[in-house]
Amino acid sequence: MSLSCKKQTNKPSLPESFVYLDEINPRIITNLRYLTKENFMNQKVIGYEANRVILTKQSAIALNEAWKEFNSRGFNIVIYDAFRPTRAVQNFVSWAEDKNANQINKPSYFPYIDHDKTFDEGYIANRSGHSRGSTIDLTIINSDKSLQNVVRINRTLSDGRQILFLDDNTLDMGSSFDLFDKASNTLSNLVNETAHQNRLLLKNVMEKNGFVNYELEWWHYTLKNEPFPDTYFDFQIK
Repeated sequence: MSLSCKKQTNKPSLPESFVYLDEINPRIITNLRYLTKENFMNQKVIGYEANRVILTKQSAIALNEAWKEFNSRGFNIVIYDAFRPTRAVQNFVSWAEDKNANQINKPSYFPYIDHDKTFDEGYIANRSGHSRGSTIDLTIINSDKSLQNVVRINRTLSDGRQILFLDDNTLDMGSSFDLFDKASNTLSNLVNETAHQNRLLLKNVMEKNGFVNYELEWWHYTLKNEPFPDTYFDFQIK
């Protein structure tokens, strides 16, 4: 899968009020991890057929405003996930309930919890805000750098535990996207001061532009006044 942010030309139809982000800002980098095996399930997730970000129009416009501020500070946005079909959420649920589930990526994504405990810990839910179309998993990267394939690096948290840091050349947030651990809590004291400040930079700019952070995950933001607060969609990403 290409890590390019180049605008795509094909235009599959979307439900009303949804847009492809690359039609608003093609410079934002898209790296949908659930389209690949680089995720906690170690498999492509049902419903992901293209490396394109889909969002409600309101959240896409707000994100573009956040991008303008990041860009003025020398950063670009990298998106790991945005709209998530409900069929993908069910794929997560089935994996968590399967005693024989693929756990090859356990050391990278859930080293200290059992895969069937991801519900109890709040990392997987039966219904995901992503399916409402205004939630984004993202980070930032220096504008003069390019996204790279993940390189796993051993890292020691402040409590002495070891994790694998998945370095993809984005700004160091202390832990990686989708690490199911307290180290991923936005204000966690398990990461160093540099990572803490990087998380606050992301948080401050996103909140300034109308998004709310999910406190358990530094990368997870939802538009405060999302247009579909009670509606969950199930169209494919293609």
